[in-house]
Amino acid sequence: MIEEGFFNNNISRTIINSYLSKKNIVDAEVVILACTHYPLIKADIIKFYGKRADIIDSSDVVAAYVQNVLRKNDLLTTAKTPGKHEFYVSDFTESFEKSTKRLFWRKNRP
Repeated sequence: MIEEGFFNNNISRTIINSYLSKKNIVDAEVVILACTHYPLIKADIIKFYGKRADIIDSSDVVAAYVQNVLRKNDLLTTAKTPGKHEFYVSDFTESFEKSTKRLFWRKNRP
């Protein structure tokens, strides 16, 4: 779904609600977003569960860990200019290109 560019729209919300409504997960108390794509649909997952479940975003945990390692090793940048993005993917698709342009606010974003 996300790889094809379906997120933050009615299609993705319908799929998310359908999936999360399954009886074995609808009453989850904790949900761990453990895929790199899930932050893109995190708001919809939070909206579905409301206050019934704690949502743990693994990307937040990983980012905090990396920041801590960089800080401990005095590797945090002080540069004021944004860095360069490079992506290495196993399957370059048009939807991946559109998604990355949307996410990283390129001037030529779709």
